[in-house]
Amino acid sequence: MMLLLTEKQYELVKKMLPLMEHLYKNDLVPLFKLIAEDYGDEAGAAEKAAAIINDMGITAPNIRKAMQLSSLSSTWKLEAHTIKNGPFVYTVELDDLEKRLLEKTLDVFSRIVMGQLHILFEAMDMPENLQDNQHAVDMYHDVYWDGLHGAKDARDLLFPAIKDFGWHGGYGIASKEVAEDARLAYQLNRALCKNYVLPVTDEPLAQLA
Repeated sequence: MMLLLTEKQYELVKKMLPLMEHLYKNDLVPLFKLIAEDYGDEAGAAEKAAAIINDMGITAPNIRKAMQLSSLSSTWKLEAHTIKNGPFVYTVELDDLEKRLLEKTLDVFSRIVMGQLHILFEAMDMPENLQDNQHAVDMYHDVYWDGLHGAKDARDLLFPAIKDFGWHGGYGIASKEVAEDARLAYQLNRALCKNYVLPVTDEPLAQLA
């Protein structure tokens, strides 16, 4: 499958993949730094938010997913070719597995960067030694469903504009209050999935060939 992309779309994915690889290594800081930059957070907000979540001890590395993203990141660079086709300046060829991985990664990235921090816990693995620990499982559910144990505090550090919203609240994807990185990732994900795409940026829709 061939993707036709604008420069901004290509560069978004090129930037996103290493950040998500770090996320699946249970290193939250690089992605959180992007969020802090996108929303103009106070200095140190990314590191503080990551520390709160790491201290919970309910997320673990997913090395398999991290390796898949590392491979996709290499493909993204090696298989990219410059073109001149209207607004599109890059083509990237992906196989079906790579396309599905990119779709899922764009979805998770978009939702986290727009403020849905509970998605982080949905995407991450729980440590194996805690999966049969009822206390840890209950804590995970408290965090995922209600933002307890400091989870909402971490979100509020990263997304101060939605501090007064509930744990699952926030601005819709079409809102200009949502960072362009999140909106562009949403739009690219929907184009890849061949679903209806709500136009939420000024970029044309990526094309599949």
